[in-house]
Amino acid sequence: MWLVVGALRPPAPDPGPLVLVAASDLPAGSTVGTGDVSLTHVPEDVVPTGGLTDPAEAVGRASSTAWQAGQVLTGADVSVAALADGLGPGTVVAHLPLGNPPLAAAATAGTRVDVLSVVDGSTLATDVLVLGPDSAGGAGLFVALPAERAGQMAAHTGSGVLEAGVTVVLHPPQGG
Repeated sequence: MWLVVGALRPPAPDPGPLVLVAASDLPAGSTVGTGDVSLTHVPEDVVPTGGLTDPAEAVGRASSTAWQAGQVLTGADVSVAALADGLGPGTVVAHLPLGNPPLAAAATAGTRVDVLSVVDGSTLATDVLVLGPDSAGGAGLFVALPAERAGQMAAHTGSGVLEAGVTVVLHPPQGG
């Protein structure tokens, strides 16, 4: 009898994707610690666009909104301003939208890249430090570069991924 009941039982429901959620309430502007977030399975239909899936996308940054326990977190819920912490004088954080998602995924935090114009192939900046990916789900990177280069980057990047006028080439790892 037990075998018949077990064979007729419907399969367990899909637990849904693993996403980052607020472990507790957190005021806006708080520095996010490891205990402030957790990974949880949620139904696919409640995952917002840009839902975060890695604690590293939030830990160490500032909450840009007030969080409620259990809230699915997106890139909009964490501030990229914390990326500027520790950068030298005259260095700013810039967003580089890229039209090539695999290339953006390959350039992880700490990678060094050269930024090139896709219009004429000219080098816009060399040895630029990648601070992290665009956590809002876009194909882009946050980079640290000299403030005087920021305007030049803006002139080449357009207003979004489809208008991206730059690409990056990755440097080999240090010592490699």
